[in-house]
Amino acid sequence: MRWCSVLVSITTPLILCEALSIGVPVIATHSDAAREVLQKSGGKTVSEEEVLQLVQLSKPEIAQAILGTTLAEFSQRSRAAYSGQQMLEEYVNFYQNL
Repeated sequence: MRWCSVLVSITTPLILCEALSIGVPVIATHSDAAREVLQKSGGKTVSEEEVLQLVQLSKPEIAQAILGTTLAEFSQRSRAAYSGQQMLEEYVNFYQNL
């Protein structure tokens, strides 16, 4: 099995955001929170059966399988979507609209 920088057992939204903010492809099983986080960077959730196959792939192969793009493009897209500045703007917008 090839080394892969993913922790499959923790799919809380904050953990996913942290990984995505530094351009690490993540594998997350189906949940509303994971789906919402991954959609922002063009990703998707997978079934538990798919996880065992995916964790054997390299990061570029995971990016292609989960995100349908190259690792470089994914990293750029997810860093922009989850940058500190972007997250701050979303929080400010949320609270201004309360």
